[in-house]
Amino acid sequence: MRRNAILRGFLAATLLTLGAGPIGAEPLELNDEATLASLLAVVKGKNVEIQLVSGEKLTGNVKFVGQHTLQLARLRSREFYDAYIRLDQIGAFVISNQ
Repeated sequence: MRRNAILRGFLAATLLTLGAGPIGAEPLELNDEATLASLLAVVKGKNVEIQLVSGEKLTGNVKFVGQHTLQLARLRSREFYDAYIRLDQIGAFVISNQ
């Protein structure tokens, strides 16, 4: 129950973040079937900041989104490293619309 409430809050925050893009940008369409994986797949190839449930933040380029795992490439301050993150450990993600 708590996890569903967190996911719904996360999805709403992501929608507001992604929907506030530049004039003429297509807003993200959020529906009942939207998942963390599907939202991350939309931003594949873009830089995002991932906040883990532990509180740690990682910033990098979304390279791959699987059913249970995210590959974040070119980590900020560690450009030669990738991170492989379990999706159930992600609390939120932030993306710049510029």
